[in-house]
Amino acid sequence: MPFKRRFSLYQNGAFTVRPGVIRTSVIFLLVVVIAVIYYQLNMRNYAWYNTNPKNEPCVTPEKEMRDLLSLAEDVHVVLTKMGINHFLVYGR
Repeated sequence: MPFKRRFSLYQNGAFTVRPGVIRTSVIFLLVVVIAVIYYQLNMRNYAWYNTNPKNEPCVTPEKEMRDLLSLAEDVHVVLTKMGINHFLVYGR
């Protein structure tokens, strides 16, 4: 009679688990843990322009605001002259 390898918690063999079941359970648990860690890391936003820990409003000086609007207008003019359909988006 061939010897079957089993993991037994009790000497009398009342509770036995095959090694394949343990291996499958460990692999499944490892995949779930890795998936949760991957999901949590991807939900974070590491962008420098999108981190505002105090939730304060963005304060842009008036001169910079005029320069940005002028740049948007210049880009609009160039794209229009080139015949490119466009929609400029800025802000959050």
